[in-house]
Amino acid sequence: MIINDSTGKVLAKESHVMSSFIKKAWGLMFRSSVKGGFVFPFGRETKWDSAVHSFFVFTPLTVVWLDKDKRVFDVRLLKPFTVAVPNGRAKWVVELPEHSFKDVNVGDIFSWILR
Repeated sequence: MIINDSTGKVLAKESHVMSSFIKKAWGLMFRSSVKGGFVFPFGRETKWDSAVHSFFVFTPLTVVWLDKDKRVFDVRLLKPFTVAVPNGRAKWVVELPEHSFKDVNVGDIFSWILR
């Protein structure tokens, strides 16, 4: 479960951690829909390692970059076959379905329960 603590809104009932190199590299490629949320953790705050692409992802995504305190500092609606580099260094990247974009703002704080 991924929650926007600033608004109390549940953004995803199902959540998955993408911690391995393979899971991070593969991401959501070859999916035609996104169900639930996906958390990509990084061992340190990083700008370039947290850049995201949507090559072979056939649906728009909400991409949220969070700092070490799980505070949103950048959020984008990412169309298929594009690349996005965050405006700062992320400790976490969260990918959500397209409709979640309207429920996330810079400065919001997230929390999650991962499976």
